[in-house]
Amino acid sequence: MVKKLGQWLPHALSDGNRQRRLVICIQLLSRSRRFDWLDTIVTGDENWVLYVNHTHKHTSIQVV
Repeated sequence: MVKKLGQWLPHALSDGNRQRRLVICIQLLSRSRRFDWLDTIVTGDENWVLYVNHTHKHTSIQVV
């Protein structure tokens, strides 16, 4: 076990963990071919969360 980022993690991956990572990677690659999924990822850790939403940048303006 190795302590990284405040959590204890196994040093070597088990066969099940390797298979799970492979399946997730394949799913993400197939997703990237269908739409631009990278812009919708919310990243975070114990201290902060970052979410950039470019679709709501423009405010509505009424001309009187």
